[in-house]
Amino acid sequence: MLPIAKQEFWQLTKNIKSIVMVIVLLAASYYFSKNGRVFAEFLGYGSDTDAALYATGLIIIVLFLGPLFVMALSHDVINREVSNRTIRFLLTRTSSNRIIWGKFIGTVAFWVTCIALAVIIIGITSHTFSGVILASVLCLLIIEIAFAVVLSIVIPKPRMTMFLGIVFGIMLPILSNVVEYTDKWWGNFRYISPMHYIQEENWQMIILPIAAIVLIVAATQVFKRGEY
Repeated sequence: MLPIAKQEFWQLTKNIKSIVMVIVLLAASYYFSKNGRVFAEFLGYGSDTDAALYATGLIIIVLFLGPLFVMALSHDVINREVSNRTIRFLLTRTSSNRIIWGKFIGTVAFWVTCIALAVIIIGITSHTFSGVILASVLCLLIIEIAFAVVLSIVIPKPRMTMFLGIVFGIMLPILSNVVEYTDKWWGNFRYISPMHYIQEENWQMIILPIAAIVLIVAATQVFKRGEY
């Protein structure tokens, strides 16, 4: 499991798309942390916590571009191995459980590293830190990574998952905001929106990594039934 996780982690760090996305994330974190209060007030944030104000850039990037970034990088995390027929070699070396979990853990480790760097930049620039914001961001990314893994298992063609991943990445923030702030009947769909569980920045965010584990376990069972 760990060798697969390490390979996935280093593969992501060497990806040109990853490098560009990390630069965007870190640049936004730095820029907004330098001008946090001005931008936060412009966007309607309160002045209750300085940490939240200076982390505006990180929050915006993760909430609105996070799903797109995750899907763009990991939409083919499993099916590219199937498409390249390297999955057969992997299955002779280890179990399907270890492959799926290794891929998942490696991807999570990559994003944890990226967010940690962003938080360090914010901390150095603004001298603030919020563990709650850090936990909220990571919980949201973990469930999005789980979605990417499931998509890559259920749909065997990387081109199809790339298209669906982009659509998902664009639509998730839009639909989440629509159902979160409406008083219509479709507002009940907010309870299946990952973003709903980080709104209050409380214990509810734990639901997201728990749901991610359930999704990965279910995806592993689906993967075992495939013919490779």
